[in-house]
Amino acid sequence: MTTSINSNSSEPVLISGFREDFLSAQSFRGTDRNKIVAGAYEVAILAVSWDRRCLSLAQATAWSAKRGVLIVQSIVDPEGLCEDHKKRLQQLLHERCETLEIINGPEAGFDGVWDCLYAIGVEEAKRKSNPSVFLLDLSAMSRYYSTGLLAMIVRLGLAARTDCFYAEGRYDAKHAVGEVVFSGGKWRRKAVPFLDGHSNPSLGWYYVVAAGFDGKWIKKILLQEEPDRVGILVPIPGVARAYEQRCLDEIEPIIKEFIVPPEFITRAHAGDAVEAWQKLTALNHERWEHEQIAYLCCGTKPHAVAMALRALVHRFPAVLYFLPEKYAVIPVEETGVFWRYSIVDHSSLSFEPSLGLNADLGTRPA
Repeated sequence: MTTSINSNSSEPVLISGFREDFLSAQSFRGTDRNKIVAGAYEVAILAVSWDRRCLSLAQATAWSAKRGVLIVQSIVDPEGLCEDHKKRLQQLLHERCETLEIINGPEAGFDGVWDCLYAIGVEEAKRKSNPSVFLLDLSAMSRYYSTGLLAMIVRLGLAARTDCFYAEGRYDAKHAVGEVVFSGGKWRRKAVPFLDGHSNPSLGWYYVVAAGFDGKWIKKILLQEEPDRVGILVPIPGVARAYEQRCLDEIEPIIKEFIVPPEFITRAHAGDAVEAWQKLTALNHERWEHEQIAYLCCGTKPHAVAMALRALVHRFPAVLYFLPEKYAVIPVEETGVFWRYSIVDHSSLSFEPSLGLNADLGTRPA
């Protein structure tokens, strides 16, 4: 199910809805963050970044959480934006959350941050209330943490519903789209926690790539991995035509190198995780019993969530993240458009019918 949005309305509009097996989800879009996310949550997890969108959810005033978690990612920017945003986020989240925990990435390291998040998941599994609703802010969080958190919540049965918030972004006008580069150095392959797939060296590989601006690196990775088949998820429509064209230019060498047929390429809105999940399912080129499957979340953050949802349902695929040696600090600001993806786990012991697809997903049941 897909609908259109009146861009002049601040009311959130239902854009997409989809269910596959025990998971269902709806995507909502609007221009009023207080109407996109409202109500009480058990746990809310956000991340600090130089990206100005890390403040987007915290600036909304219609939600609250018993337990707030703020990830200070293990990146230090020379301009000091992260430190400034960290101070502002702490102040805002103390107003939104009954308790607030800080995970210090520069001290813990990239993998240490995940260890802390996993420990929080174990704690919640032991003491979770009924029903539990979690809130994740994707806007400036690493795809590794956001997809890992979603997988952990589902695998450990922590929540009947998880709301993911996403603020659309645009790059600073002084950076030409063709010159935007996010990372440098070598990339390190990492399977997302709880989404490491099933290994069988006797089988070939099918790789599905969520495309973005890093086409040269993706091509290099694929040449190293030597998959037998390649599929591509393209973020179109996007925030701007220039972003769409940059993405198409980046994937063209991949299509030629791996002879990717048109039927193995699908498009989904850059900001709609639910539509992307639905499109991946409709593509349906996986040979579950006859090959190893990997989803490469190198595109938009919502498309990474779509890949996690597809992998959670089928269990066979691995979701892979590639950690760069270094990041480029590219200022990003809000476009003024906000999304919520409300994901319902129908297998959760804390599931109630009121949490289903026809519920008012902006509030938590009493």
